[in-house]
Amino acid sequence: MSDRLTHLTVHPHLWRASYKTSSENKARIPSGFTLLDSALGGGWPQAGLIRLRTLQGIGEVELFLTLLQHMCHPHLLVFINPPGRIQASWLIKYKIEPDDVVFLTGTHEQNLWAAEQCLKNDACQIVLVWSGQPLSLTQARRLQVNAKQHQSVCILFEYQHVLRQSLPLELDLSLIREQAAVTLNIEKQLGGWPRVGLQLTYSPIPSNNSILSAFTRYAQTYSKHEQVS
Repeated sequence: MSDRLTHLTVHPHLWRASYKTSSENKARIPSGFTLLDSALGGGWPQAGLIRLRTLQGIGEVELFLTLLQHMCHPHLLVFINPPGRIQASWLIKYKIEPDDVVFLTGTHEQNLWAAEQCLKNDACQIVLVWSGQPLSLTQARRLQVNAKQHQSVCILFEYQHVLRQSLPLELDLSLIREQAAVTLNIEKQLGGWPRVGLQLTYSPIPSNNSILSAFTRYAQTYSKHEQVS
């Protein structure tokens, strides 16, 4: 093997399937799903750009709940262009201080610029961005490089109607909901293999059983009142 080829094979950005690199042994944040942790080499990466292609409102934020809880203390948690309002009660339920959460919105270019500035700031360690437009190669690379350099995480929620493009990412995922479970596909991960068809079970939508029970009790009380009258 030539000296040039030997030098290339030990480059830290080159991953060979025949052995584990040092990047695979870095500390990971458990996802809360044993199957997913196994596929990711221990859990979520602690730096880099993560893309999740998903429909809206199928539990896409809850999927990263342990990552949010781990990285937002004592740093800011930034939501950029979320599709709806994040309720303070939801944050408190998962021990996330509402005062540490920042919401930003603007044009597509403004949102990406804001995400980049947040990733550079030591006060912020995790940024969530929703995008209805595809990112260019340059835009994605800037987010990935800044996240890696500043040991922060940027999660890009990309809607499924957006044309899928190959981008420089730490982790590339897609999510599909099927009744009480979701199917997660690992399309690409830095230093690891793709995995498809990971079945994860959780309930991202609050149960309405308490509301139904209240209506039932009201109906029973009203019926008794009518009989007495």
